[in-house]
Amino acid sequence: MPGGRPTAATPAMLEKAEEYLLTWVDKGQVIPSIEGLALHLGISRSILYDRKEFSDILERLRQAQALVLFTQGLSKNFDSTLTKLMLSKHGYIEKSAQDITSKGESLSVAPDPKQAAAYAQYLKDKS
Repeated sequence: MPGGRPTAATPAMLEKAEEYLLTWVDKGQVIPSIEGLALHLGISRSILYDRKEFSDILERLRQAQALVLFTQGLSKNFDSTLTKLMLSKHGYIEKSAQDITSKGESLSVAPDPKQAAAYAQYLKDKS
């Protein structure tokens, strides 16, 4: 935009941003993105982040992006590694629990008889 950053998002910009949420597929994009929105509006990403007027639109864009990632990832239309990486930006992480010490057996720790007796004596002396 000529003359530097605009001071606020105009109603026309907000309307154009709403349009992007409905037409990103028609623009040949595989997934909605903040970069795509910024290019559509002719502004930088930082303006989108800086202007509170765009916060609702950005949230809906992220929701749409996550939904596309889920549906396309589950239908195996997207590479699973890339899908996993992109979903990590939405707060989803892969966790795996490993049991490397007990081989699935429950662990129980028996108290040391000397320490138990010493602690019992300490409690008795304290009261």
